[in-house]
Amino acid sequence: MDKNYQWDLSDMYSSDKDWETSCNEILIKLNDFSKYKGKLSTNGEIFLEVIKEAYSLREK
Repeated sequence: MDKNYQWDLSDMYSSDKDWETSCNEILIKLNDFSKYKGKLSTNGEIFLEVIKEAYSLREK
């Protein structure tokens, strides 16, 4: 792919390996969200936990 059409992620990741590791961590966390299926309306604590986990993904 032409470099003009690629994002420069060097400010965030020092190598492609670091990017791949981070991406895999995010995918694992996304799969963990299935544990909340059918439970979000159970109580506010569970809902807050989901919100916190979702926002933690933004930090990656």
